[in-house]
Amino acid sequence: MDLIHYFDRGVYLAPDRDCMVMDDNAWTYREVQAVSMQVASALRRDGIRTGTRVAVLSQNDPTAFMCVLGLIRAQMVWVPLNPRNSEENLIGILDRFKCEVLFYNSAFEDLVAHARQAIPGMTTTVCVDQQAGAVPSLTQWIDDAPTHFEIEPADPNAVIALQTTGGTTGLPKGVMQTHLFYEHFISSLLAAMPTTTPPRFLAAAPMTHAAGYFCLPIFARGGTIIVLRAAQPLLIAQAIERYKVTDTILPPTVIYAMLAEPTIRNFDFSSMRYFWYGTAPIAVDKLREAIEVFGPCMVSGWGQSEAVALTFLSAQDLVKDGKINEKLLTSCGRAFPFTEVAVMDPDGKLLGRNESGELVARGNSVMPGYLDDPEATADVSRFGWHHTGDIGYCDDEGFFHIVDRSKDMIISGGFNIFPSEIEKVIFTHPAVEDCAVVGLPDEKWGEKVSAFVQLKKGHEVTRESLEALCRAKLGSMKTPKYFEFRDTLPRSPVGKTLKRELREPFWEGKERKV
Repeated sequence: MDLIHYFDRGVYLAPDRDCMVMDDNAWTYREVQAVSMQVASALRRDGIRTGTRVAVLSQNDPTAFMCVLGLIRAQMVWVPLNPRNSEENLIGILDRFKCEVLFYNSAFEDLVAHARQAIPGMTTTVCVDQQAGAVPSLTQWIDDAPTHFEIEPADPNAVIALQTTGGTTGLPKGVMQTHLFYEHFISSLLAAMPTTTPPRFLAAAPMTHAAGYFCLPIFARGGTIIVLRAAQPLLIAQAIERYKVTDTILPPTVIYAMLAEPTIRNFDFSSMRYFWYGTAPIAVDKLREAIEVFGPCMVSGWGQSEAVALTFLSAQDLVKDGKINEKLLTSCGRAFPFTEVAVMDPDGKLLGRNESGELVARGNSVMPGYLDDPEATADVSRFGWHHTGDIGYCDDEGFFHIVDRSKDMIISGGFNIFPSEIEKVIFTHPAVEDCAVVGLPDEKWGEKVSAFVQLKKGHEVTRESLEALCRAKLGSMKTPKYFEFRDTLPRSPVGKTLKRELREPFWEGKERKV
């Protein structure tokens, strides 16, 4: 089924309901559909071929997302661009992915001017919010385009999006995502997150990433998207209360910042049904606090750009009869019913319950491959399964637990040490807002366990007290031998901690990096 069908179902269910809301502006489903039709018609008018790669560069903005819907309707290939990436990175993606069309916000005019000079093949640029010199505004560009557009159904296996990988190591890859890939994702979420009333989803995280994914099943239910330009803790809390938000997704770092706000408990979060914490593991103590503050609405799951909707952990799993299920605070849930998830050893053998290994998956949730990179595709597709790079196990009740990313593992004195176990202990200290544990070079042990710590504003803690906490909980082998306090930790544009940036200065000049 074509990806645009899920938006058009929202039009069918409630054409005059608010589809997207931002500040004091609102657009109905009928109005958004008309703009998407005009965008698709204008692309065809200008001779843009089906399958052409089209990028959108903007902060969270309903009009920019209408352009996304329009290019999807015209069966172009969407290339999402994260506005928090560097200019060099963004131009590199446009060039490597051979984008011919770019919709952008005027805030990026200088970058786009440089991109036009660097990429001769990018022949069409449209400024979403205003005319920019010779570049037309979206309103001007679609002015004479029809508000009706038809096209033959797409091949379910046709690529409809190229999503870049997180890029925490090396250059971002292009993940080919098909109509069938998205059908699996949307179906999985519709099955796992039932509702009797139209949802109201808060898109505070970037719509170029997880929040954009989550808009699709909301459209399919005829729900409303509340759009924020930035994921600021107080703005999020105010929006949830004002708009009676039912659903959202936020990375743990934003949730930590919300919990650190002194007034956070003064807001009304009773409308929340599905508060999804995702994109990175969450500290157990922070999850307990989030359940206390936001209510029994916390849900989670696990997936990646290459393989979406692999597992799901429901609010009912986490909280039963008013009590938190402590065993599941570290779980990412059970496998969705439409995919297979397993644990595999390095030789391709599937492991049993409670045996740790790499988590692997197969089914329609898995990408067909990386763009123009058959070697990388083959590497993650060994033994007929997609290899996620995550290390974990499946417990006796079928719940998966991720221990760590395989590349983050520390080997000290011949022992394998997983940083997340140590980070969870450090997070229990009330002064700690965020932390990252990595392996730094050590002449005797090979690598020494090292912790970089970000404290809450106005709080203090000594190295000795954190060391004592870890020693009491973990023993001497896993206790960090080095602590460093940072005002902020380095992060990727999607909010993941860049452990590579913490490690590299210490490994500079070394022949080996482990």
